[in-house]
Amino acid sequence: MSKKKTAMPKITLIVLLSISAVLLILLGIWLVGELKDSFSDPADGTEPGAISTSVSGGDEVVMLVNSYIADMRKDKTLTIEADGVSVKLDLNEAGAPVDYDELESYMKSKGYDTALIGQYKTVLEAQGEPGSVYNDEYITKKIDELAVNVDTGSDTEYELIEGGVTFYRGSERTVFDKAALADSVKAALDAHRYDTITVSTTKEAPEIPDLDELYTMIYCEPADAYYDVDENKNTIVVDHVVGYDIDIELIRKELTEGTWTEKTFMKQEILPEVTAETLPQKYFKDLLGQQITYYNTAEKNRTVNVGLATAAVNENIILPGQTFSFNRVVGERTAQKGYLPATVFQNGGMQEGLGGGICQVTSTIYAAALKAELDQVSRYVHAYKVSYIDLGMDATVYWGSLDYVFRNNTEEPIKIVSSAKNGTLTISIYGKETRPANRTIKFRSVVLETYMQEMKFEEDLTLAPGAEKKIRSGMPGYKVELYKQIYVDGVLQNEVKINTSKYSAYNGLTKVGPKPVVTDPPVTEPPVTEPPVTTPPETDSPVASGTTGEDVPVVETTSAPDPNSPGI
Repeated sequence: MSKKKTAMPKITLIVLLSISAVLLILLGIWLVGELKDSFSDPADGTEPGAISTSVSGGDEVVMLVNSYIADMRKDKTLTIEADGVSVKLDLNEAGAPVDYDELESYMKSKGYDTALIGQYKTVLEAQGEPGSVYNDEYITKKIDELAVNVDTGSDTEYELIEGGVTFYRGSERTVFDKAALADSVKAALDAHRYDTITVSTTKEAPEIPDLDELYTMIYCEPADAYYDVDENKNTIVVDHVVGYDIDIELIRKELTEGTWTEKTFMKQEILPEVTAETLPQKYFKDLLGQQITYYNTAEKNRTVNVGLATAAVNENIILPGQTFSFNRVVGERTAQKGYLPATVFQNGGMQEGLGGGICQVTSTIYAAALKAELDQVSRYVHAYKVSYIDLGMDATVYWGSLDYVFRNNTEEPIKIVSSAKNGTLTISIYGKETRPANRTIKFRSVVLETYMQEMKFEEDLTLAPGAEKKIRSGMPGYKVELYKQIYVDGVLQNEVKINTSKYSAYNGLTKVGPKPVVTDPPVTEPPVTEPPVTTPPETDSPVASGTTGEDVPVVETTSAPDPNSPGI
């Protein structure tokens, strides 16, 4: 037997739907209450009906109303016009003030709550913000756009070219008062008048560029060449600068009175008084000091060394207050530079050394600098006397330790001019002579002590016994004071000590052979014989002499070059 179907599922569905509807109604009532609390019953004590000025509520109202304003004005523009050319301004971008009457009508037409307008104003006032802020940048941009479209003319322009400037004459300009138009735009926006503003134009001549500014761009003052010192303390020539000028008044007149459309004006060169080529002629006109010494050209290696060092110092320029350093200028004496072995004073004697002979160059410079009366900074005396210059006027150098240095104590540059030719070494120092013409100087060497050399003897087994061979005679040493004598009109006025120099004695050397060996001659006994019958007469037996009776000769040879010769 079949069972009857129940109606329970259908009833359950209806009940569930009813409960859901009731819950939705209650949720809606709660939301309305919450919104009412946020706008009409704030916790901060404001009157009922006022909007909360808290950040959350106030900002939300401002954002909402601003969206209404933007939507209301999205199709509205303000037009500016000149000579039939127009440009439209967007009210929102221009920052136009709000027409609240229009806003209220718009919100009513859209069904929006117009009470928000009052709340909007209250928030802005509470936050100290204006209802609108003009966008001056945007307004200026649109006015400039109109000006460009209206103006078909152009200003006069120029182009800097090689050797001058080319001008391009402009054409008549169509202009209007931009500032006045900007004021008119703001006045129209304040009045909520969104029609067309027509501005009158005028014609004016094309604008001429700032010729004074152009002149400063073209004009270049000439600059003389001059001497300077580089990072290595060497004197260098800083090249001259050619100046440029242009007749700016001629250009001004041509732009005002001319009818041409394009014209080039050339600039003029202004040469400086002193160029790199003429710089030496400005200085070095007077001979301040000179010294000449002589060397033996037969000594080939030494001659090469003297020539190299002389060439290195030639044309060297020393600025006022700067120093000349022989080692810095000449540099290390190396085989790569061409220096050769020659006789030098070293280790208490004479021996071969690379660059031998260059001390003659330093000594000659020293003497010339003394005559020029330059400040002496560093000078070392030779170990022994040299013959190419007077006592007390020599100067020795050695790379890495001994240097000769003097300072230019004059007010202008000085120059060393040097030459080594045919056995003559000449050092001349040129500059500007400031010493009185009637004043002259001389130098005098005073020997205080003399140290006589000794003759040393050295055995040489290659020589014959008892023979002697003189190698060198040697030379005495001295203690010397050098004085500068100052004369005025030929009369000695003063004497100044320059230096004290001490030279060691250089001993002579003679080589001797081994001593002769003296031996006794052998004794021979005569044979014993029977005497003859007759008695012979008695005779004396001969006795051999033990010496030859000849003097042993002394071997004399040509001695080595004297240390006083130019070979040292």
